[in-house]
Amino acid sequence: MLHHEHETLTHKLLHDKMSKLYIFQALLTFVKSLIGIFAPVYIYSLGYSFSYVIFFIIAISFSYLVLIPHTSKIINKIGFKYSLLLSVPVYLFHIATLNYIDTSLIIFHISWLSYGLHMAIFWPAMHSEIIANSNKKHSASQIGTLQIIITIVSALAPLIGGYYLEFVSLTSLLILSLIIIIIGSIPLLFAEDLKIKNHKYKYSDYIRLYKTPRFKTPFKAFFAEGIEGFLNMGFWPILLYTLLSNNFLSLGSLFSFVSIVSVFLMVYFKKYIDNHPKRSILTKTSKLKSFGWILRILVLTFSGILIYIVETITKLTNSVFGITFMSIFYNNAKNVNPMDYVILRELGIHSAKVIMGTILLIVLYFFGDSKQVFSVLLAIGIVSAIYLGKLREEL
Repeated sequence: MLHHEHETLTHKLLHDKMSKLYIFQALLTFVKSLIGIFAPVYIYSLGYSFSYVIFFIIAISFSYLVLIPHTSKIINKIGFKYSLLLSVPVYLFHIATLNYIDTSLIIFHISWLSYGLHMAIFWPAMHSEIIANSNKKHSASQIGTLQIIITIVSALAPLIGGYYLEFVSLTSLLILSLIIIIIGSIPLLFAEDLKIKNHKYKYSDYIRLYKTPRFKTPFKAFFAEGIEGFLNMGFWPILLYTLLSNNFLSLGSLFSFVSIVSVFLMVYFKKYIDNHPKRSILTKTSKLKSFGWILRILVLTFSGILIYIVETITKLTNSVFGITFMSIFYNNAKNVNPMDYVILRELGIHSAKVIMGTILLIVLYFFGDSKQVFSVLLAIGIVSAIYLGKLREEL
């Protein structure tokens, strides 16, 4: 089965019109897996408090929402392909700031602002490219293929990144990242760009999108996605880092292990999803995601080998859920103004991160980073996962 899947992936890379996006996104994700997934943990390891890390994440999301109306003008002017390419040096600048983030608060603030700028250019353009190039009937298979390629390419990245951070240096890791990103950008240079309509946005469009009746339900799902993303990005990795004796290599090994295991499940499920009701699959996997957060409460209590078991289960569930969720998202975007739907999702995700993070900062101010506070955060993950399953296919 895996041999057949390998042939299928090779064929897609050679002939699929999304192939250049596959390669670009895979190698960029590889670099983000080398460094990006460690960023909050790395900042924490330098001596910044948990509250500073939370502020860092809030600031990224806030700057993202502030910058989208401006970056939409850039995207509208130069097109989606060149916007993706423009986002690359911005990201390289961001990861370079991480090397000096402990030297000055100015660098600390430049770091989150540069990453917010990268996302505000990159994600609207990337989502729009996928929406335009994907096949509605086989969207789950295409998204699954993208997920598999990304996972295969980047599975060992956390292990490599953890090794560099633990035994070599961040500077060496940055040089490696630069080389990989340049290689990944070359195929995109030869990709055909999309003909785009006027996609300029104003701040008032946030209110328009939020008040649109047909967007009420998806916005709730995207808001829940933001809450869970906040927990997965800013809270859980730091907790795992502390449970693994503050060792980057152990953390990277864990992330790599669960990524490799998840590939096998995605190979099977990406075609299964195309041939079964996505709504039913989404509902079931959102409940499993919720159960995963319950299991993480046990990790907080017992730790040990349970970390690997629970993280493997969680990764497998997240992989199937992610293919289904994004397939519905991209199909729905084809039935409305695609960029409206993209911006709606970004508004939901990042407003949730800002609100959730702000509340957490207030709680930390009064109660500190106690085990009770961590337990409440895990309980919030249980609820948010259920709301993720509210996304419906729109005809």
